[in-house]
Amino acid sequence: RFLEAAAAGNFRKALQLYEKIAPFPLVLSAGCEAPCEGKCRLAEIGDAVAIRKVESAVARFGEASKLGGIFRSKKRKSTAVLGSGLFALFLAGELEKKAYPVTVCCEQENPEEFLRCAAGFLDDEAFRLELGRLKGKDIQFSFGCRIDAAFLEEKRQCFDMVCVSESILDALLP
Repeated sequence: RFLEAAAAGNFRKALQLYEKIAPFPLVLSAGCEAPCEGKCRLAEIGDAVAIRKVESAVARFGEASKLGGIFRSKKRKSTAVLGSGLFALFLAGELEKKAYPVTVCCEQENPEEFLRCAAGFLDDEAFRLELGRLKGKDIQFSFGCRIDAAFLEEKRQCFDMVCVSESILDALLP
């Protein structure tokens, strides 16, 4: 359905479908190595689908959906995501999409640094678009955190669920 909508020029519908699996579609389309392109049956006749280009075009030119509103009720369980990088970015996006109250605690000082840490490979336009998408999500941030064992324990007492990025976990475990 995604490719059908994109092929028909209905980038709004295509983006709505893409956002169901990707809270940050430009990060995914730029970061994915698209192994499916090499396996596309159309490649046998020289017409393989350039899926990364389709995804990027849909994410750049489609109209992002607005998930908020009066009919979207928040879950009761609160979540903290500790750290930064792709894991923290996508997990926070997924949790927010599922209406969990989520707070990201990271060492970076602002949303730009947080996104740059996760997706420094984006071009300037994609970065600007994804930064707008990040700022438009209902994600709380606690910037400039020094995440150590005491900080982790404090967050475990404050949140129902605490998710820790691999780099933070590696630093905390002997």
